[in-house]
Amino acid sequence: MKILDADKKYMYPDVEHMKEWFDEFNARFWDNELPPISLYARWAGKHTLGAFHDPTKQFPTGFYPDKCDITLNNWFFDTEDEWRDIMVHEMVHYFVYMKYGKTSMGHGKEFKAEAKRINGISEFNIQTYVRTRTFRPKPSVTDHWGEIFDKEVILGSYHETFIDDFEDEDTHEIFKIERCDFNHRFSFRTQRRYIPEIIDNMRNVRGNIEWFQVDECCQKLFLLPLTTAVPSFKPEDIYDSFVDEEDLLNDFGPIKWTHLGTTEFIDDSVQGYTPGQRKEEFRQQYFRDAKEIGQLAADMLIKRYVEHPRWYTSTVHGTYTAKPSCGEYTIQVDSRFNPLVAMTPKRILINPVHSDIMMDYIKNGRAELLANEISRVILSRQ
Repeated sequence: MKILDADKKYMYPDVEHMKEWFDEFNARFWDNELPPISLYARWAGKHTLGAFHDPTKQFPTGFYPDKCDITLNNWFFDTEDEWRDIMVHEMVHYFVYMKYGKTSMGHGKEFKAEAKRINGISEFNIQTYVRTRTFRPKPSVTDHWGEIFDKEVILGSYHETFIDDFEDEDTHEIFKIERCDFNHRFSFRTQRRYIPEIIDNMRNVRGNIEWFQVDECCQKLFLLPLTTAVPSFKPEDIYDSFVDEEDLLNDFGPIKWTHLGTTEFIDDSVQGYTPGQRKEEFRQQYFRDAKEIGQLAADMLIKRYVEHPRWYTSTVHGTYTAKPSCGEYTIQVDSRFNPLVAMTPKRILINPVHSDIMMDYIKNGRAELLANEISRVILSRQ
């Protein structure tokens, strides 16, 4: 696979670089008029890449550079060019505060005018919003950053569909129509060897996955976490659904790919693209222990409903995980993934919100019936 930006440096921001950039930009754009301020590389929130802080709440008038600071969020990993762009963005805020004071803070006309001036005389493109997707990768990724680029990249784009009843107003005849739920569309990165596991774990849903083999991309695509068994709904693990390469351009840079095929899921059946064979060894233990798994999971689910019934609604997602050990694996109840039941070598995951029958048993405290239904679903995967 070809890496299109192999010459670019990816990094976490640090104070040493921030000081270099501050001095460089201060001389280049403001003739060293900006007094030195405190610089920090630290956590700044999961949606903030950089921030300028001033004391206007404490001191509504006047200019106090000794009480100002700029923070870059060192939880995120991005290109040096992107961090430089964010740094100069925050320095524009500092300049506006110095020149105009509190009344012109934020991204008002003064900020936009100064940003436009700098954009016109430099390589920067200062905006009033975050332009790209950011990631907090695991150390196992960043510690071996240059070594992972020879790994293949497969992108899966999942669309969940539902069947609704539609009544004709004239004839009152009932039709079945299929619709796509835009809250259940996402994409993920994987490798070809994991596709059979993912397909098998998605059996109890209705929808499809489009599979693409990436031929050319930028380094940033490798920041999308690797899915090996079951896509989750955790925002840091998945990406918005896409239609073509242009949809990914702003967040990941240019991409070229080859379409491998489409896997269609209709309840428990699978059609279309189904390469390779799933692993059977670890599944046999789940099948043998299906009754015990059903009993333990039923007790967890009913207890959870009594304590926190809102966990089962679509507005409260992924807030509870219970992991009772069962031999060499774990039973995990979790709403942060899409399938009803998913199996990996170390855990079996159950998300009952995708089964009306299970939810009815949970709400009515029917532990024995719920346990039997969970066991039945597990055994149906043989």
